[in-house]
Amino acid sequence: MDLFSAYRNRPAVTVEIGGQQHRVPQGITILQAMWYAGIPVVRGAGCLSGVCGACTTTWRLAGQSAGRTGMGCQTSVEDGMSIALYPIEPPQKKRYRMAELADPAEALFGIYPETRRCTLCDACTQVCPQDIPVRQGVRLMMNKDFAAVAPLFDECIMCGFCALVCESNIAPNLLGMYARKAVAHYGGGSGGGSGGGSGGARDELQRAMRRSRDGSLDTAWQGLLDGPPDALAARCGSAWQAATTTAD
Repeated sequence: MDLFSAYRNRPAVTVEIGGQQHRVPQGITILQAMWYAGIPVVRGAGCLSGVCGACTTTWRLAGQSAGRTGMGCQTSVEDGMSIALYPIEPPQKKRYRMAELADPAEALFGIYPETRRCTLCDACTQVCPQDIPVRQGVRLMMNKDFAAVAPLFDECIMCGFCALVCESNIAPNLLGMYARKAVAHYGGGSGGGSGGGSGGARDELQRAMRRSRDGSLDTAWQGLLDGPPDALAARCGSAWQAATTTAD
């Protein structure tokens, strides 16, 4: 998109980005404002739909001392806004295969021993752009209550803000993923179960896994890979329109 042409006649606001002031069109997103100002944000940009968590952003509004967090692609600029957009280094990801764990509850503290160090500061909850009760999730993980933790993190976009601010070096987003994997693979018991199988996983997940394994999706997937760009763009546009219509 040519931002200069698209917003040529729109009123402008003044924002501060990295300590420098810029005049940008009113109502555009923080990420668009950075592009408009000539800042080549590539690593800190992703899906542009508030899903991938790549454009985690901190900003402060004029006259306010406290900063706020959110997605740069979903937050509109305001006059006097001070913006900091930075790529977050992901925490060290532990290597494990859920299918190879006889009991995820017993393995938890061996894989993520820092889980026990939560100090209840609640910084993780305060910075979460998805309004997830992160601290509650971590405390439930300490009790190995995976069935209660998993749905709390259903809307986690893995932006990593919770891990960034944790004084105990806990990565709550990865704990949430661990719980979701345990419930999907072993079922809904508090310890994730120890008998193998996936009897307690959600029905829709089971159906999707079966379709993936039996090759039902192969033709559609190959069509996406081999189809012309125009057809792919039209298909994605139709899917997006259907999704947003359903959401409304």
